[in-house]
Amino acid sequence: MKLEEHVLCALEAYDRGSKEEALMHATIAIDATARNLLKKKGKSAYKDCIRTYLWLVERFIGEGLNLEDTKFSHIKLDDGNGKIIANPDLADVIYHVFRSGLWPFAQTLNKSR
Repeated sequence: MKLEEHVLCALEAYDRGSKEEALMHATIAIDATARNLLKKKGKSAYKDCIRTYLWLVERFIGEGLNLEDTKFSHIKLDDGNGKIIANPDLADVIYHVFRSGLWPFAQTLNKSR
């Protein structure tokens, strides 16, 4: 599936009320965007892509919020290697909660099709 198809699928799934499917397609679209823009793959590329476009996310959730400086120290996130991330930012939360957390859902969804 192409990047733009994942974006459209995310919007359509959200409109149908299938939030998990919408998030899955959105996280895949971020992966593809990171690969296209940063010419690299993996966790750091994914998070760097989100951090690069925090200004755009701020536009959608309302002016006056500075996501670059916002930390979620009350959330304990495992870095995938058994270590807790100190002062996670939005990119950490999106990657470790949504992207990594949705892969079991994605596998279930793909098997049902």
